Amino acid sequence: MENKENQCLFQYDTLKINVNELKSSTELKEYLTEWGADYSALDDFCEEYQEKHGNQLYWHYPHSDDKHNGLYFVMCSDGVLCLPYDQMDTEYFEYFELEDARLLEPESIEYFIEDWVWFSADLVNAMKAMQIWMSKKE
Repeated sequence: MENKENQCLFQYDTLKINVNELKSSTELKEYLTEWGADYSALDDFCEEYQEKHGNQLYWHYPHSDDKHNGLYFVMCSDGVLCLPYDQMDTEYFEYFELEDARLLEPESIEYFIEDWVWFSADLVNAMKAMQIWMSKKE
């Protein structure tokens, strides 16, 4: 069994972060409720992570989960918060649906990984076919 210190360590690329030093999903949702549930507010909330770790600790998943147009995954002290969105504009970008925000389980992450691999492979194959077709036209 892993010791408690390793259970709190998030490792990504060259980053090693003690998640206990991050803010909770509740703090994030409260901040977004107060300052606007949009990408601009998320970016402001995570600015200190960028300064401290060189990474904002959120990732955009611009693909539908069959309920929303896209998602953001945000590292929090209590897990990975999924922030779904359906609308966006050019000023504040994505507008989050906070009532559907949730902490993810490992199985959910696995679903998103499999979905993304399928989506990106299909897109790459289509783009390669387009490239071949366009080359024949020249």
